[in-house]
Amino acid sequence: MASLEPLEGALPLTERAYQSIKAAIINLVLRPGQPLVETSLAQQLHISKTPVRDALRKLEKEGLVVFYPYKGFYVAPISREDIREVYHLKSLLEGMAARVAARTLTKEQIEEAESLIEGADDAIRRGDEDACRALGDQFHRFLIAAVRNRRLEALMDNLSDHQERFFKLIFGIPGRLQRSTLEHRRVFEAIVEGDELKAEAAVHAHMESFIQEFLENEKIKEITDP
Repeated sequence: MASLEPLEGALPLTERAYQSIKAAIINLVLRPGQPLVETSLAQQLHISKTPVRDALRKLEKEGLVVFYPYKGFYVAPISREDIREVYHLKSLLEGMAARVAARTLTKEQIEEAESLIEGADDAIRRGDEDACRALGDQFHRFLIAAVRNRRLEALMDNLSDHQERFFKLIFGIPGRLQRSTLEHRRVFEAIVEGDELKAEAAVHAHMESFIQEFLENEKIKEITDP
C-alpha cells in the first residue's frame, strides 16, 4: 500500500485520519479500486484502528470509499457513469447558481467576477496553466457563493473532490483550458446582461462540452468501466 502522510496538530484523531486518507485518495496516492487495510492505515498514521474505521465510514458516505461485505473497504472505482453523474449534478446546480447570479449580483460582485475572467485570459496568454486553472475554479466557486446556501456549498465541495480525482487521472485535455476560459466568459456575459435563462444555458453548454471531451479522452477509456 502507498505511504500516507500523518497530519500533525490538535485535530481529533478521526478528523486527522479522514483528512489524510481523503487527500491520498484525491491525489491518487491511493488508486481507484485499491484495498484499504485498516491495520496498515492505522500504522502509517500512528493512530489506532478505531478512528481509521470511523474515517473510512465517513468517506464511504461521500462516495470516495466503498465497503464490500466479507472483503472490507476499497477506494471507490471510477466508472463512466460516475463521471456523468458528477458533471450532470454540477451542471444542474451551477446552472441554477448562474440564474440567481444574473438576477442578484451587485456591481461590486460583477467586478469581482470580471477580475477572475480577465485574470484567466491573461494567464492563458502567459502560458500559465496552473494560474488559469485556479482562476477558473474560483469562478465556479463564485457562482455557487452567489446563492448563499451553505448546504449547496457543502454538496459542491463533495462534487469538486470527485472532479479533482478525475482530473488527476488524465492530466488535462489539450486545449481544454482555453475552451473553458472562453465558456466561462460566455456565462459571465450572460450574467452581466441579467439574462437568467441565457446564463443557465451557458453553464449547461460549458458542462456538456467538457463532459464529451473528458469521456472521449484515451486515458479515461483505459481506466473506466465500458
